[in-house]
Amino acid sequence: MAQYSYDESGSMAHFLVLTFLAGVLVPLTYSFVPSTGKSKDESCTCSECREKEQKVHKRNQKSLLSLRVGPKALLTIALWGFFIYTLYRVANLDIDSAIYDPFAILGIRAGSTESDIRRHYRRLSLKFHPDKVKLAVNETLEMVQEKFVTLTKAYKSLTDETVRRNLELYGHPDGKQEYSVGIAIPRWIVEGQNNIWVLGVYGVVFGVGLPFLVGRWWFTSRKLTRDRVQGATATVFFKNLRDKTDYPALVELLGHSWELECPGITRSAHANEALDGLVKTVREKVPGWAPTTELDRASTRRATALLWAHLLRLPLPDQSLQHGKVVTSALESQLTVSAEQDDLLLQTRDMLKSMLSIALAHNWLSLSVKVMRLQAALAQAVVPGSPRAAVKQLPKIKNEEVSVDAPDNVETWLKLWQKFGDARLEEAKKAFSRWGRLEVVDAYFKVIDEKVVTPGAIVFLVLKLRLQPPAILANGQASKSLEQDTSKPNNYDETAFLLSRKEAEDLPKGAVTPGLAHAPRWPEDRRPGWWVLIGDRRTDRVVVPPIRITNVPLSDESRPSHNYRTYKMQFQAPPQIAIYPFSVHIISDTYIGEDAIRDVKLQVVDPAVLGADADVEEDEISDPDEDTLEGQLAAMKGGRVKPSPIHGDADGDEDEEEDEESGTDDDSDDDSSDSDSD
Repeated sequence: MAQYSYDESGSMAHFLVLTFLAGVLVPLTYSFVPSTGKSKDESCTCSECREKEQKVHKRNQKSLLSLRVGPKALLTIALWGFFIYTLYRVANLDIDSAIYDPFAILGIRAGSTESDIRRHYRRLSLKFHPDKVKLAVNETLEMVQEKFVTLTKAYKSLTDETVRRNLELYGHPDGKQEYSVGIAIPRWIVEGQNNIWVLGVYGVVFGVGLPFLVGRWWFTSRKLTRDRVQGATATVFFKNLRDKTDYPALVELLGHSWELECPGITRSAHANEALDGLVKTVREKVPGWAPTTELDRASTRRATALLWAHLLRLPLPDQSLQHGKVVTSALESQLTVSAEQDDLLLQTRDMLKSMLSIALAHNWLSLSVKVMRLQAALAQAVVPGSPRAAVKQLPKIKNEEVSVDAPDNVETWLKLWQKFGDARLEEAKKAFSRWGRLEVVDAYFKVIDEKVVTPGAIVFLVLKLRLQPPAILANGQASKSLEQDTSKPNNYDETAFLLSRKEAEDLPKGAVTPGLAHAPRWPEDRRPGWWVLIGDRRTDRVVVPPIRITNVPLSDESRPSHNYRTYKMQFQAPPQIAIYPFSVHIISDTYIGEDAIRDVKLQVVDPAVLGADADVEEDEISDPDEDTLEGQLAAMKGGRVKPSPIHGDADGDEDEEEDEESGTDDDSDDDSSDSDSD
């Protein structure tokens, strides 16, 4: 039976510690590795987006002097130090794990004859016998005796039958040895005199430390909603959002929630003074910004001013010092303001999701659409709801150019640039090389294995979408726009897609999807997407909550049979029998003016009437023909029969002639009456 013993030297404990530290340090150290920020999608190649990419890279690139060592970094350094120390101890451990080899102990080659072994042993005996050895300086008599005993055991294991059998059976000349398994815990941990200290550490770690970490994680996570915003932010949205809330109020709520999301943010006195000046400038340009009493706070006004400065494309305070070489307080505050604006814009993604969740909870259609369109306005730095907002997405265009009399169509501007040889046309081709107007090829409702929709049935909205590039950006070759799908997939393929869990079918072979969006004023790379929802514009209610779709393919006339991508939405049909005039809203979260609205009617049919019609149709199919014997017998009994295909047509012709005669008589009567009236 194996005897378990504690590791006296603590050598196995070193390996246990190394294994544990390696499992902790590898992911912990990897978390400090900065991401490259490179996306697999093709990015915009226009000069504005290139400048933004360099700016983002420079902002994310940190020098060694700017690094701040926090608690996480200190913990990582300490663990690495302990790991190196433990590794050094393991490297210097003297672990005897060699296999017993009598030939090696005697110093002869394996396979030597017994006479050679005896002769070699005699020479070693004369040399290492305790009575003949002269002790060295650091050598004791016990050491000499132990060595001679080892030589004697090795000799007997090769010459004595009993000792050799022990070596063959048990691997040791002394026979069966005690089998010990060392536990990787040093002995001092389990010694009775150290019990109080071990129990104290155990109680602190598992009784205090672990509950503290779990409680901290729990109470921190409770502060966040499922949209990853603070609970206080969601409360403010819930109290202030209404179905008629306008864009200035939405922007102000975003500014107020920034203070709740980042309560520890601090600014220098110069930064606050500069932002107060920005607030005055913004109020002059945005007359509709009228802060409410609850939200009229200095911090809210400053954050809101940063958002409006982004939408109006206003320069931040002290921007002239941005590229200066002399580091002043004004420069430092400007950089802080610029970084805060970028962080605020990135945080608006989660805050707008929270707004959208509240609007959908009330089924407010107009407010939901406004929140979705505000995402695109922030991405393109355009005032939401302003006229000719789509034109401001063009590269290197200024607000002063988009006057009241300017065209409000992007393609018209591109044609003008082409006509006058404007160099910005090439920039537009780079920016919108993989961009186009969203086109709804087809939209219809579908119930699996049914031709109509019954109350409470599971209904699928099937959408077939593609992007139609502007003709001028396609080298002057306009692709043909199809109003409806010319070749619908067979029922089996469509049913298989509807039964799957995917919201979008696989991309057609060879399809080209948009890369990263042209958004030079958004602080990060952005991938375009679209919100799809079903609403009722008569009652301003959301019927089906939205889904977000991506990778809508560009139109390609080389694939006329499947020049689109199919998406689906699943919902339950209304319980009432009626015709519902719904509308499908497809709203871009990145581009302005690329929304599509398609009116669709959902007709819910009574299943009882449907069943009666099916029974009548089935009875007509099962009726016998009039000319058959079975049909004549059924006619004699008063049953239903099918009319004869020959006599039935004759009767039908006679009826048609009678109808024509009656129609003629009616016409003559009408003519006579007209003449009489004349």
